Amino acid sequence: MAAHKASIPLLMMLAAWPVGCAAKPSLGPNATRDPSASAPADDRWPFRPASIEIHPLTRVIASRQRPGRYIIEVRVEFLDEWDCPTKAVGELSLEIRDLSGRCPPLYGNVDLSNLELNARQYEPVTQSYLLVIDPDWAELPLPLSELRLRALMVTPDGEQLQHQIDLLWPGDAKEAFPPST
Repeated sequence: MAAHKASIPLLMMLAAWPVGCAAKPSLGPNATRDPSASAPADDRWPFRPASIEIHPLTRVIASRQRPGRYIIEVRVEFLDEWDCPTKAVGELSLEIRDLSGRCPPLYGNVDLSNLELNARQYEPVTQSYLLVIDPDWAELPLPLSELRLRALMVTPDGEQLQHQIDLLWPGDAKEAFPPST
């Protein structure tokens, strides 16, 4: 008798399953299935970047190739109007300033209009662009000094997106990578 009672809920779920799979998902009360209804009036790509953010995974780390030196892993994320990550096309410029004034500013540009370069720099897992900077300063910033990192994107239609963060320069490369055993 117990086996019979347990099979009734299972049969009821199996009977309702085809109906549930056939039902169309709801897009919400403000959504529409007509793509032309939500297309921008100026025919721009609706998922174009609306903002830029220097991703929280951006960091200064010890260089494995050059002991005693550091690299800056910059991750730049572009977000569309719905705050979802998206790819971008245009000229991306980076500026790094040592706020103590000890080191000269560094500048660099990446042409994300070059689709081969764009694809190579994009990380699907973080949905951001990874740019590795090896600052070739004659002197390193003072330990624990602040760096200001600024990213500026100029899109093909001339729109400018920018964001900046402050990073701490590490104290010692030995702290970042302990000796291997």
